[in-house]
Amino acid sequence: PLLDMAKALQLERSDEWKEICELYELPVAVPPDLSLVERVRKACSEINVVEPLLKRYRALAQSGSTKEKMSLLRRLVVADPKNGRHRKQLSALEVVRHGDIKTEAKTAILGHDRESLQAIQDELNLPSWVRPPEEKVAQKIAETLRQWHSEELSVRAGELIVELQDACEADSVDRTIRLLDLWDDLATTPDFRPNAEWATIVDPIREWKNGELLRRSWEERCGILLRNLTHALENRNLYDGEKLWFKLEQEGYSVPDLH
Repeated sequence: PLLDMAKALQLERSDEWKEICELYELPVAVPPDLSLVERVRKACSEINVVEPLLKRYRALAQSGSTKEKMSLLRRLVVADPKNGRHRKQLSALEVVRHGDIKTEAKTAILGHDRESLQAIQDELNLPSWVRPPEEKVAQKIAETLRQWHSEELSVRAGELIVELQDACEADSVDRTIRLLDLWDDLATTPDFRPNAEWATIVDPIREWKNGELLRRSWEERCGILLRNLTHALENRNLYDGEKLWFKLEQEGYSVPDLH
């Protein structure tokens, strides 16, 4: 209502109204201070954001979890930054949450629960902590997750080794190429730990694949030259035929002597 009244008092023809008031010796109304009106409008806007959050926080105060309360308080800190009470309450809850995190992380590690441990790490990495968690706790969680990831990569590496051997024994070059691409991606993953034994298997397979690709390329070149040679001979073009025959000889492809 106050803002509506201020808006109504902002007369478009205020100068004419002032002249009429002065003519009839009536008191001239002072126009509302627009800067003050804007400040009131801004304050109302902030209240409209903060009040619903406060209402929800009060509802959680008795029965909500620590994480739920922290989530709302973090929103209140952003919405109402001048109110230091929100930060103080959040800081106190974070101390409680630090203890909960230690217990939850220990349980997840003992149960090899990667999903839960990853969720804890994601929470620790949030930039909105007023009181940052203990570095040693975050470090232990990160090291455990890296170790688990490394173990998973090792299992996948063993599976790829078997698939590569099967592809090579089946002379499947294309499948071998795809599997080697997967292997290279795996080997460049930060938590991947190389195994010397794997190299003794993968390197010969890679050499076989490279040799097969070279053979394919040679057969393709020779096939083109041979078709062109056949075409030249069919058209009795001995000049071009001799050049093509010579190129085939250079490629190491055995062809009958044209003479």
